[in-house]
Amino acid sequence: MPSESEHEAVIDRFINAVEQSLDPRAKENFRMPERMCLRMSLRACGLTGYPDLVGDPHGERCSGEMVCEQCGKLYYAHPADWRVIGYGDVPFLNVLCNGQRVKL
Repeated sequence: MPSESEHEAVIDRFINAVEQSLDPRAKENFRMPERMCLRMSLRACGLTGYPDLVGDPHGERCSGEMVCEQCGKLYYAHPADWRVIGYGDVPFLNVLCNGQRVKL
């Protein structure tokens, strides 16, 4: 089992890769608060990155009050999917532990 510092290093690499994949306009909105939010939501759900896609890639409409079957956290607690950028150059889907994308 990886140590906490190794776990954090994996999350750091993932967040840096997300930032590098963004187009310039979305990258402007991916500042320290967004990075911290992504890190905290990944930690809260026990993730080190986005799981493989399951279901509709455009996301399903759901209540943020629903509970994830895998981690037991509310859908609101799950990380935003920075690979799908919407209006205002910010993400609008959340990634659940099983890989499902949801629009809250």
